[in-house]
Amino acid sequence: MAGSLNEQDINKIMARFPQYSAIDTFIETGTFHAETTLRMSKMFACCHTIELSDDLYQQAKKKLSNTSVICHHGDSAQVFPELLPEITRPAVFFLDAHWCKRDSAKGPVDVPLLQELDLIARRPFRDMVIIDDFRLFSSSKNEDWSAITVSNVLQQLSPKVGFWKRIFRLGYVVLDDRMIVPL
Repeated sequence: MAGSLNEQDINKIMARFPQYSAIDTFIETGTFHAETTLRMSKMFACCHTIELSDDLYQQAKKKLSNTSVICHHGDSAQVFPELLPEITRPAVFFLDAHWCKRDSAKGPVDVPLLQELDLIARRPFRDMVIIDDFRLFSSSKNEDWSAITVSNVLQQLSPKVGFWKRIFRLGYVVLDDRMIVPL
């Protein structure tokens, strides 16, 4: 289980994809206890985090009040259409929004990942996508991840991930329970 993203994780990913190391914008979905965003605020000039739960959003706003992080409240699939046009440069997306039984809010779907990816794929930038909880792909034990498969992820990103990369599954790597997709 990967959990929150830390400095070593980002450094490992950027070492693997050095052409993305100059990105200075970080966007997280699924703030939870704001651990990832707090850490990333020290590494990226611009940070955004999106949380659906009222309680977790309020806690994050308080925890991040002395940082430059911008906290957004709502369903990430609903916030992205307003937020993404404002981000006019490449970004690192850490996608971790999903319902879980403990301390979270349930949106229209348990895992809004495919909707998030569809919106990210429309951006004209070479973004980096980091999807947390790879081990849950295709499962439906607690939350319904049954539609979340490698094929569906790559299909949502098809405007950015070439045909042959999708067919031969060359357009991503898995590191520490995370699917990394450079666009």
